[in-house]
Amino acid sequence: MKAGIWMDKKNAFIVTLNQGDVQLETLESDAAFRPRIDGEGKAYTRFGDQYYTEEKKQQAKLEKQLKDYYE
Repeated sequence: MKAGIWMDKKNAFIVTLNQGDVQLETLESDAAFRPRIDGEGKAYTRFGDQYYTEEKKQQAKLEKQLKDYYE
């Protein structure tokens, strides 16, 4: 049996070849690819002398989801 894997941020494709029989399995990541919607909340939160933007929060969440998906 031989197998091959192709992964990107949204899907993983697993191809297996067993005595001429080819199977393709597709797995979707659970990563949330969605831009911020106006009116969704504050664009920033104050922590001491720095600002933590909603964009940074969403980027950190996406990176965590992708890390879990790739593992």
